[in-house]
Amino acid sequence: MDNELLLKQVSEATLNAITPTIEAVTLENKNLNAKVTAMTEELKTVQSQIVDVVKNATIQVKDFDYSKGTAEQYKSALGMVITQGLKNYRNSGNYIKSLEQNAGDNFVNKLALDFATKNLTSTTLQDGGILIQPTYYTEILPYLFEKGLMDVIRRKANVVDMPAGSLNIPKDTQEPTTPAFYAPNTAATLSTIAKFDMLTLYKKDLKYNVIFDNELIDNAGYNTVQYVQRKAQTDISLFRDEQVLYGSGASNTIKGLANQYLTTNDFAITGSTLSTVRADLIKLKSQVDTALRQNIDLSRCVILMPSRTRYFIETLATTDGYISELAQDLMNRNQLVGVEVVTTNLIPTNIGGANTEIILIDCSKVFMGIYKPLTMEFTRNDVYTNNSGVTVQGKDTDQSILRIRESFDLLMSYNAGMCKITGVTY
Repeated sequence: MDNELLLKQVSEATLNAITPTIEAVTLENKNLNAKVTAMTEELKTVQSQIVDVVKNATIQVKDFDYSKGTAEQYKSALGMVITQGLKNYRNSGNYIKSLEQNAGDNFVNKLALDFATKNLTSTTLQDGGILIQPTYYTEILPYLFEKGLMDVIRRKANVVDMPAGSLNIPKDTQEPTTPAFYAPNTAATLSTIAKFDMLTLYKKDLKYNVIFDNELIDNAGYNTVQYVQRKAQTDISLFRDEQVLYGSGASNTIKGLANQYLTTNDFAITGSTLSTVRADLIKLKSQVDTALRQNIDLSRCVILMPSRTRYFIETLATTDGYISELAQDLMNRNQLVGVEVVTTNLIPTNIGGANTEIILIDCSKVFMGIYKPLTMEFTRNDVYTNNSGVTVQGKDTDQSILRIRESFDLLMSYNAGMCKITGVTY
């Protein structure tokens, strides 16, 4: 009897000891189940919202299976809505602006063909293009022109706003005397007074108008407006590049960098072998270093050369026949001696015979003032003024006009920030 009583007491004690633990575990399981239930409800709510978006779209997607509820189904359905929406947008007579990546060329974008010539899908950029809302089109427009010298310089230069249309910037005219160490208790000599002048950035208005008949737009089998926009874009880029480099600065035009820099920096080519080409390119940097009396920031510099010169450097090989490191850097990284390269045929190849030049620009010494950023506007049946100064009613003549506008200026704050290798024969 005593054993039974003892066993009963032990059992009751054990039960009393583990009961709180069992109750705690049970409560925790209930809490976890409640959280899982809440998360499930949230997921259902999100899925329901996606379904509602598809249902309330401008077109009912018949192929959407609401019972499956998979992400792929939602993606496919939304892609179909966008595709049909674009078709409706085109049929209403509007124009879709889109971008298409230009493979193999960084910082370069171009206007894509109107989506009517592309197979719009929900897959890749190349297959379908990207719809750009008109509101954002003006914001991405400057990047469409990222294909020339001016745009590379603008990326590396000091870009400032000119809300008043002009801006004064300081320019060194006399450097102070070089610092020196002195013996104890010796007075320092007075430094030469540093002198400064002022350069004024003043807005230069670039305008480009293209007139064409509405009949050409309406009856052409090709996308005429997009074609003209791309052609105008190329014309503007080439013109700006030429002015940025060689502009005369007369009659409200840009004064090109080639007409601003210190020509005593220039030096003649020493040869066309691998070793001499490398030595000349290194000297190109050191000439600017010396003139500026500081180590230049290579990330803000650019080397300009014509395509003829670039192709020659890409063929340079070592004495044992292997491709040179210089050529590899140019082909793989688009750099020479640590500086980005811009290939432009604006640099003549017939200077003093069959010679050309290689140019280095330290863009940290270049100021670009922006008064009005680049804008492009196409209007149908608009009023315009012809070259004879006569106002033309586009509605009466059944004509449309493409207008491109930009207002800016560009100057060097220190003319020693540029150098040329002259007499380049390769």
